[in-house]
Amino acid sequence: MYIANKMMSKGLITLAFLSCCLVLLTGADKIYKEVDEHGNINFTDEPTTKNPEKIEVKPVTTISLPKPATNSNDTSSDSDKRFTYDSFSITAPANNSTVRDPGNFTVTAKTSPRLKRSHKAQVFLDGTPIGDKNSKLNFQLSNVERGTHTVEIKLFDSKNNEIQSTSTTIHVKRTSIKNPNHPQNKPKPKPKPKPKPKPTPAPSNNSGS
Repeated sequence: MYIANKMMSKGLITLAFLSCCLVLLTGADKIYKEVDEHGNINFTDEPTTKNPEKIEVKPVTTISLPKPATNSNDTSSDSDKRFTYDSFSITAPANNSTVRDPGNFTVTAKTSPRLKRSHKAQVFLDGTPIGDKNSKLNFQLSNVERGTHTVEIKLFDSKNNEIQSTSTTIHVKRTSIKNPNHPQNKPKPKPKPKPKPKPTPAPSNNSGS
């Protein structure tokens, strides 16, 4: 029984090997079976013996599987990475505009289409982030120093990857503290004097006669 099983296994292995050979050679025009001087059977498209046996190989049937349909509402990070807005710009303050005392102003931006729910925006002043990322496109900057500054807004996807940015230049002009017109140098109003208390009338000394 053991010998029979061993021979059957060997035959199956040989059959599988020959099948693989046939599959690999299906791209050839003609395939031949030949037996060498040692009794080994070979399949080839370039026979070396005098009387090789021609093998008829049936064409291989190929099946093309349909591609899976993509979901138009997919909000995965891959779709976020590929997404860019048609337009994205800072609407206020205008580029090269001037901001005066006390250096407080609001930065607003606009995207087309509207900002996606999974996206966040953050404002940067001269490369330094101001505040946290949020889903709104307006930011309040306060007490900005005198000089020329770059204001930039960056957009981030749901995995915190930067996807787009826009910037503008603003000039802040603030009155010097040494200037007498500076708000800190204006004289403080004097406190009003307290009203003097009215004198208490003296008691009457009239005595009865």
